[in-house]
Amino acid sequence: MPSPAHIRSGCVDLGPASTRDLNRLPNPGSAFDADTGKLFQFRRDGKDSEYARIEVVRLWPDPRCWKKSLKQLPSGAVETKGWQGGAPDLALQFLYDLGPKTLEESLRKQARWTANFNQALLRVPDELREAVCRFAPQHHWRVLNLLARAPGFLERVEAQPLVVLSVAYANYFKSASVCRPYRSARALQTKRSADILRWLDWPTPKSSLKLLRRLDPSVVQVSDLYRLRQLAERGERWLRHLPRLNPSALLLLDYHRNLVCFRLVEQAATTLEAREQRWVVRAVRRLRRWVARGPEGRRVPRVRDSQHLQQLSLALVRRRRLAEQGQLPAARRKPPSIEVPPPPFENSVDITTGPLVLRPLTSGQELFEHSRRMGNCLAFSPAYLQAIESGQGVAYELHWAGEGKRPSLTATAYFARNEEGRWALQELALPYNAEAPDWLTHKVWGWLSARAPTAPPGAAPLQPALAPPEPNALWLPF
Repeated sequence: MPSPAHIRSGCVDLGPASTRDLNRLPNPGSAFDADTGKLFQFRRDGKDSEYARIEVVRLWPDPRCWKKSLKQLPSGAVETKGWQGGAPDLALQFLYDLGPKTLEESLRKQARWTANFNQALLRVPDELREAVCRFAPQHHWRVLNLLARAPGFLERVEAQPLVVLSVAYANYFKSASVCRPYRSARALQTKRSADILRWLDWPTPKSSLKLLRRLDPSVVQVSDLYRLRQLAERGERWLRHLPRLNPSALLLLDYHRNLVCFRLVEQAATTLEAREQRWVVRAVRRLRRWVARGPEGRRVPRVRDSQHLQQLSLALVRRRRLAEQGQLPAARRKPPSIEVPPPPFENSVDITTGPLVLRPLTSGQELFEHSRRMGNCLAFSPAYLQAIESGQGVAYELHWAGEGKRPSLTATAYFARNEEGRWALQELALPYNAEAPDWLTHKVWGWLSARAPTAPPGAAPLQPALAPPEPNALWLPF
């Protein structure tokens, strides 16, 4: 925790923030008003953008935040909707990770922001900053507001931090909405913790208080507290036998209880590192999806521990590779019996654009043969087949004849409707799901933008939009 002297070392006088005239949008920057204790931040979406935002934050003694959005009209006037309240966008993790920066060590813009923010932090008492820093950064603003308006909870942060966090999010736990939560919080300052949890509608308050003590407040999210309360409501007996709790263990107990044994939950709660915990949750989720999307009757044994989970994951990978290579059971060695609608794009028959050739796969037989050649599961996945048969997805065989230094390529292009009902490139992969180069992705996008039809009125998309702006993130394995 930086001392006040440490913070003052970063408080250099940089002068007022520069802005344009009143008929123009403000320049990006920040300023601090020592008389009112308000921190101003001016943002632009881009250098020549017509949109800007102004944010005013007061950290102490009465934490408040005001925001205003601005728009530069073609006539030169500035349009605004006025000030609105809300939570600040500033990174409050600087409350516990702050170092002095001078003009020589940093860019002038960043140095100005650090100096202004340091001056705002000097208004907050040291013991209050230490209490706020016990929680995850996304909870700092909520806890700061609570402790400023109900200072009696400051003594409770050390022994029962998650009780304080639950009070800060009172309306998220109460079954009936609280009209004036801070007034209610002031009335709860002298109550026992069990009575506070009872007011927040927690089941069996004394037992819930013991469970809350096993969680680390620095990593807990509000969703984890929800999850813990749901488990306590349904009387989850495994909770009583776990010496510690964390978000990964709560996820396993809440969503995957019928798929895991107690030993795996205990490992996730006590012995595994954070990276290993995330891997366990992802691996169990993959196993559950594999069971849910497979044929009726598909089962997997309950996962005993992390070693057993690794064995099951390797077996699942081998099974998928066999499916991609066409080495399938006899029941799945034949083409799918589906009717493929006509392609929705203009000139969809053997489209040729220079060295780029796209040929639509218009039958189950063509899908089957192409999938066998390319080593993917396009013709064997129920999700793809359902989308193609319903007209919400379309698959193309892509050939690049080669041009210049770029070699000849064969790929699979799969298009689907996004959330707005428009056609988008969802997947583009080379044989055996190798990642397609960026230049090929851009060419397919250019071809699509010139031929994709508009969304029909009332069209309901089946597939979500999976086309991020970064070309490297466009590839997804079939």
